[in-house]
Amino acid sequence: MKKILFLLLFASFLLSGFMPAKLHFTIKGTVDRSGEWRVRLVTPGDDPVTIAESEIVDGKFFLEGEVEQLTAAIVKLAHKKYSRLESSCVTVFLEEGEYEVNVGKEISTVKGGGDEQKIGSAFEELRQTHALKEKNIQLNYNNRVPKTDTLQRLLIEIDDACNDRHRAEMFKKLIIACQDSYAAAYYALTMTEERKEEVDALMEKYALLGDRGKATEHGQRILALIKKREHLARGRVAPDFTMETPDGKSVSMHSIRGKVKLIDFWASWCGPCRKENPMVKKLYEEYHSKGLEIVSVSCDKEPDKEAWLKAIQEDGLTWPQGWTPGWDAPALRSYLVTSIPFTVLVDKKNRIIAIKLRGKALHAKIAELLD
Repeated sequence: MKKILFLLLFASFLLSGFMPAKLHFTIKGTVDRSGEWRVRLVTPGDDPVTIAESEIVDGKFFLEGEVEQLTAAIVKLAHKKYSRLESSCVTVFLEEGEYEVNVGKEISTVKGGGDEQKIGSAFEELRQTHALKEKNIQLNYNNRVPKTDTLQRLLIEIDDACNDRHRAEMFKKLIIACQDSYAAAYYALTMTEERKEEVDALMEKYALLGDRGKATEHGQRILALIKKREHLARGRVAPDFTMETPDGKSVSMHSIRGKVKLIDFWASWCGPCRKENPMVKKLYEEYHSKGLEIVSVSCDKEPDKEAWLKAIQEDGLTWPQGWTPGWDAPALRSYLVTSIPFTVLVDKKNRIIAIKLRGKALHAKIAELLD
């Protein structure tokens, strides 16, 4: 019996020596809010896990905990009364050590940590600075410049485009410079997802990562998303589907011809869709004679078929119309449609040109292709 106990204790000792030690961290922070707010440190993703929480006392907070390995975590301000009211402030790359976090009104910063945190802070500076400028540009465009001041509004649009281009260029340079880091893979995923960019952007970012970056959990997540979405990449043949026409016939999307074809997923109950229909109508009137065809695909449910037919008449939609009822329709599943309006632009061979273009961006692309 003693021999067995000795062997068990010895085995336990050996195992404890080989078990990786947990990484202990502390975060001292400042924030410009108090009272109804508290600070949460959570894992990123759709199902976040709370790692640590803290009250805000005299504008200060303190977070402490342990992680199994290098871990990305988001510092969030959460309202005590309204649980859904919270905002993401900054990402911390948790390792063994001490951190200082300042949650500002516009920009939040992190000090301390290791090399991954230094890389992460560079990406955070780019992300937050761009977002702040974008916010101010939109504020000027929507509220501070009269709609009649065409020149000034055009200059703001140019500034916005330059801001986006600068972000993309610097983002690319940062990934290349830090291609084998955990942080670079994290931002390659999250910054692309934040802006809801399509599979082509994911493929581009993944290609910039080094072998170590690709092997991280975030690199593998990018690869999984690419595999799920790669059938919708530029140049791929758009998935075909059948739909019911207003007169009750069945027609396939591929059978509808056009030099350039716009597939527009919408519904009669969708306010933004109905609001954009006049713009789509103008596009059709301007470019149909040059080779543009439009296919509007409604996802109105079975009981709303009459509402769909009525909306076609009310909005004056004279191009081909199709109906694939419900969010579970094969057409919507094949295009991974999760919100509408959702557009797909294809060429005469049904090869994908672009996805999710709307408004001025859609008009500019069609003009580029057909003018």
